[in-house]
Amino acid sequence: MIQRIQTLWLCIAVICGVTTMKLSFYSGLQTDNQFYMLTATSNTVILITTLISIILAGIIIFLYKDRKRQMWMCVLGTLVSIGNVILYFLQLKLFVKGTFDLWCVFVFAIPVMYVFAIIGICKDERLIKNLNKLR
Repeated sequence: MIQRIQTLWLCIAVICGVTTMKLSFYSGLQTDNQFYMLTATSNTVILITTLISIILAGIIIFLYKDRKRQMWMCVLGTLVSIGNVILYFLQLKLFVKGTFDLWCVFVFAIPVMYVFAIIGICKDERLIKNLNKLR
């Protein structure tokens, strides 16, 4: 299972998702002049979508025998993680001024890791089809 590259990409997606729980995406002053750091735990909707993305990646790792289901769940995970990025940007309206933190890279890395996993699954599917032609 670990020798398949999509397992590595999905594990990295899980790690990136967990790190967004503590590390901030954006920090700055809100409308009430209070310094605030935007993390995944600061908003319940962002927290739920982040948890869904993490749980999906964890489940997808163990679906290595059913590549079609694994592919469709990766597509679903990609959509959820892109929705998560959109939710982060919608939360930026609450800030008067601020900056993106270095750790925002982890939020953007999650959909990229899902896409890399989809590419790995497609390569596996092609390899299996080519091996079946040789039989």
